[in-house]
Amino acid sequence: MFLDAFGAPKDITPENLHEYPYHLHSVMLLTSADQEVFIPPRWHGAIYSTEEILDGYRKRFKPDCTLLTFHAMEPYEPELICCERCVVEITVLPAGQTLYSSSDIVVFLVK
Repeated sequence: MFLDAFGAPKDITPENLHEYPYHLHSVMLLTSADQEVFIPPRWHGAIYSTEEILDGYRKRFKPDCTLLTFHAMEPYEPELICCERCVVEITVLPAGQTLYSSSDIVVFLVK
């Protein structure tokens, strides 16, 4: 996910990739073989997932508790909502999974 200085999505092409300011990325939420997800600077978020995934995330990334809060819940089928200056719900699935798979999912609520 590429974002501008205000957290808005930014189109990145092979021609302008060298101009992308990677320092805009702040707190890493998730890294997999296929993707990395970050919270932009000055954004705050909450992670909703199963207790097992939350514990694994805390141990792996040691997040700043002033930027992220954690809530255990059962997996559910989420929506993606993107609005300026309000809550954005980002669903992150394990590689190869869909919303209809039987595996756990991770949902990030970012404001």
